[in-house]
Amino acid sequence: LMCPPALLALDCTCIHKIRHRNKESYQSNSLTRWSEVSRRIEMWTSVQELNELGEYTAVELHQAKDVNTGGVFQLRQGHSRRLQVAVKPVLQSGTLPLMVEAILSVSIGCVSVRSTKLQRGLDSYQEEDLNCVRERWSEALMKRREYLDEQIKKIIHKQEKTEDDVEREARLVEQWVGLTEERNAVLVPAPGSGIPGAPAHWTPPPGVEAHIPVLFLDLNADDLTMNEHLTGPHASGVNSILPKEHGSQFFYLPIIRHSDQEVLAVCSWDSSIHDSVHLNRITPPNERIYLILKATVQLSHPASMELVIRKRIAVNVYNKQSFTQSLKRRMSLKNVLYSCGVLYEIVSNIPKVTEWRAVIVGTIIFILLHFYYHSFAEMY
Repeated sequence: LMCPPALLALDCTCIHKIRHRNKESYQSNSLTRWSEVSRRIEMWTSVQELNELGEYTAVELHQAKDVNTGGVFQLRQGHSRRLQVAVKPVLQSGTLPLMVEAILSVSIGCVSVRSTKLQRGLDSYQEEDLNCVRERWSEALMKRREYLDEQIKKIIHKQEKTEDDVEREARLVEQWVGLTEERNAVLVPAPGSGIPGAPAHWTPPPGVEAHIPVLFLDLNADDLTMNEHLTGPHASGVNSILPKEHGSQFFYLPIIRHSDQEVLAVCSWDSSIHDSVHLNRITPPNERIYLILKATVQLSHPASMELVIRKRIAVNVYNKQSFTQSLKRRMSLKNVLYSCGVLYEIVSNIPKVTEWRAVIVGTIIFILLHFYYHSFAEMY
C-alpha cells in the first residue's frame, strides 16, 4: 500500500509502529471474538454386555490403524447389550457459557459395512455447519466491505481534501485490508488458530477422534436468544448429517437410568431390531461394521434449547476369543480401553464484524501524542 499523504509528515518509523499496532489489535480481537462465541463439548460412548455373573460390564475397545472412530467395540455374538452415553463441556476451550442439563433421547442406526483393504474408514466428522458459519461470516464481512467502499469513494471523489479527509481515507483503507485478511483467515484458518474449522493442532488421547466437527446454534448475536423454537424436529444439529447417514433408519433406545453426578444415560440396546446380517453374524477379518449414535441433549446456556449430537462407532462381532486373542488380551490388559469419544466445536452465533473503533481511537491518540511531542520539543 502507498503511504497516505496525511501521514507523510510523520517519519517512516512512526508509520510502521502505527501499522504494527493495528495488526496486533486485529489478531488479538479476532481470537477474542471467536473465543467468546464458541465452546467445545465431548461425547463419550461405551457398550455394555451381560457377563456370566448377570452384570452388565463394558466391552473392550480395540485400536486399529484403519479406524477413525477411536477404536472397535468387541461384541459377543448373541449377548444382551446396553449403551452408555455421556456429554460434558471441555474446560478452557472457549468462554461461551455452555451448560448441558440432560440427555433427552438416544437413537442408533445407519449400519454400514466397509472393506479394510478397499475403502477408507468412517468417523463423526461433517462440514454442514462449518460451511454455514463460513458463508454467514463472509456475508457479514462483505456488508462491512461495501460500507467501506462507499466511504472511500466519497473521499476519493472530493475535489479538495482536508487533512482530516486524508487521515480518514488512510484509516478506511487499513480497515478494508483488515477485512480481506480476516475473510481469508476464516476460509483457510491456520492450524490451532481457534477459528472454527481450523485443523486440529493436537494429538488426540487414545479413544478420541482426531477431527473436531462444528455445530452452529445460530442464535441472535445481541442477546443469544433463539431465532425460532429449536426443539424436536427443529432442534439444532438435526440436519447435521454424517456421510452415509442420509435416508437411514434410526431406532430410539429405552433409557434405563440417568446419573446424578454427570450428564449420562444408559440405554437398552437389542441389536436384532436393525435386522442386519452384519450385526447377527461373526464379522469377517476384512470388514468393519459402523453405526451412528445420536443423542438429543437439553442445553440451559447459552439458551434453553435442544441439541442433537452424533457419534459414529465401529463394532466387531465375535463368537469366542481364540487362544492367541486371549493371550494378547492378557498381555495388554493395562492398556485396554472401554469407551470412545468425539469433540464438537459449538458456535453460538456469528461474531460481530471487527469493531475498528478501538483501533481508530488508538491510532488517533498515537498521532496526537506524536504531534504534541514534536511541537513541545521544538519549543524548547
